Amino acid sequence: MVTTFSLNVGSSGAAVTSDKWNSNVSYLATNMLAKAVTGLTEYNILSNTALNATSNAILKASWGSLGDAEAVLGYVFDACDDSSIDANKWTTSGSVSETTIILRCTGVGYFISNGASGLDFNSFAGNSECLMRLFLGNVGGGGNYGILKISDGSSEVTLIAGNSDTVNGQVNLIFNKAGEEVRVFEDGVEKGSSPFDLSGLSTNWYLKIEVTGGNENAKLYYAAYLDESAGTGVITTDAVTLDTTCDTGLMDIKITAGSTTDEDDADLVYSLAADGSNFSTVSRRLMGAIANSGTSGKLKITYTLPTTLSTTVINMKEWDISYGAYFG
Repeated sequence: MVTTFSLNVGSSGAAVTSDKWNSNVSYLATNMLAKAVTGLTEYNILSNTALNATSNAILKASWGSLGDAEAVLGYVFDACDDSSIDANKWTTSGSVSETTIILRCTGVGYFISNGASGLDFNSFAGNSECLMRLFLGNVGGGGNYGILKISDGSSEVTLIAGNSDTVNGQVNLIFNKAGEEVRVFEDGVEKGSSPFDLSGLSTNWYLKIEVTGGNENAKLYYAAYLDESAGTGVITTDAVTLDTTCDTGLMDIKITAGSTTDEDDADLVYSLAADGSNFSTVSRRLMGAIANSGTSGKLKITYTLPTTLSTTVINMKEWDISYGAYFG
């Protein structure tokens, strides 16, 4: 059989011979493969493009490459990334400073979330949750360690003390308003002494992070929260310049939190834009129409923040996000 790279059509309704049929299949398959290989490696592909925390989201480049990013979706209290302590959020004492990555105690000192625009978990109408990435250590040994507390400004409840329980990871605090207690989780596992009774505190439940003795034994990478109020978290990619004007798109995405896969979560909505700004909702792995054609491709992830929170299991998480999209 000789394969001719053109489509063979029977004249006047005559049947196409088997050789010509095979030639047609070969033509189509070859061109589809060529387009796929060329397209996915050279043109109109969006992958490993920088992600942006557009609304109610935190992204940390220091956690990994942005094409496989760690993200938090929720109300942002402090991303701890601008080298400046926000005095409207925190009251500080002693050796406290901020870099482009962390808010930290480098010696004896503390920071507490009781500023004018601070974070008080007893001020919310219902239940709430805080998600932090936190280091509490015992560098130097002895009385040198970091502590996480809930404070009303004078009385305090210690949740984690770094001299006996070093922490370096994700910490979730789940506040039960009616029960006046908080559950504490480290990397998804509830701490042995949890829940902690907060009924002895007055009207405020502030975060307090402290170092006794000395050394850099407390580092906060971010603090975010949910409070059962309606909202959305939004992440978008940088735009990729398309080689032709496109009006369709195909995307795939992987979102995981620990061992849990979340990309099919009903609260997650995916959309593509070909003109850089007007997004159309698409389904994973299915070619979809984009309302506004253009040459600037972008991907958007929208997350509906929950308005009812569990008081026994975590509601917030750090998500690993990897993604790709093809425009045609």
